[in-house]
Amino acid sequence: MGDNKAKRPKAAKPKVIVGTFRPKKFADHTNSPYLIKDEPPSYYPRHIGGTLDTIIIENAVRDRGNILLIGETGTGKSHVLRLTAYRLGLPYVRVQLYDAISPEDLFGSWIPSGKGGFAWQDGVLTHFMRHGGMFVADELNGAKPGMNFVFHSITDYERRMTLTQKDGEVIYAHPDFVFCATMNPEYEGTKPLNKALFDRFGVVLEYDGNPAIKKMFPPELVNFKEKIDEALRAGELEGVCSIRGLQQYMRNAELFGKDVAKRILIQKFEGIGKEAVADIMEAVGL
Repeated sequence: MGDNKAKRPKAAKPKVIVGTFRPKKFADHTNSPYLIKDEPPSYYPRHIGGTLDTIIIENAVRDRGNILLIGETGTGKSHVLRLTAYRLGLPYVRVQLYDAISPEDLFGSWIPSGKGGFAWQDGVLTHFMRHGGMFVADELNGAKPGMNFVFHSITDYERRMTLTQKDGEVIYAHPDFVFCATMNPEYEGTKPLNKALFDRFGVVLEYDGNPAIKKMFPPELVNFKEKIDEALRAGELEGVCSIRGLQQYMRNAELFGKDVAKRILIQKFEGIGKEAVADIMEAVGL
């Protein structure tokens, strides 16, 4: 006789909730004047918590999160953001927040029109809020006092801005608007970042050097940077020894020869420290 017992249904597979991510699609920005046309130079990704930084940033951008990258100049912060915008087909702009930048540069202003009157012209931040894309506030803690308060309303959950100098128009961020920022906290001239603004960044990554430096430069130049960095940390030198500076040194060596390139590199440092830099160059065989 056959078995009359009903077959037990298969157990449903549990749904994975933690760690899942469904990327949001972006609109077509082909006609944007801010679209990156040419592929950026090669970038060497770094591992952060077992995941490549390029993947972390790309997922954060797809999620429209606010992103802050912290580290010394030349560690690839702006490079990886530009590369991400290129890969995702997003318009991209990078604004350096030095003292000369004003809210009008970001929001917009009235300019003379050809008819004897005035016409409103959107600033670059307003343009990106209207049309979408990756807006990068470079050297966020280098802005003049009060400047960063303009970013508070666009980085909170409402994602909006008010054009008080125009007519009070309220602009809500385009679905593809992404706010990113970089900081160089160790340098003179920087200011403490407002805690309320800092708290609005959902992704904060620290760039403390470049793990691919040994792939990028010859051994003597790597050794030079290590010794210079030690002297900078000890307060024995004043200046900057960035990846960008080393790349420029190699380019200058091709253009003008090593002797001229070394003299140019030494000028990156101040006062009597220049003699110490020259001694380090000789010691490492540069």
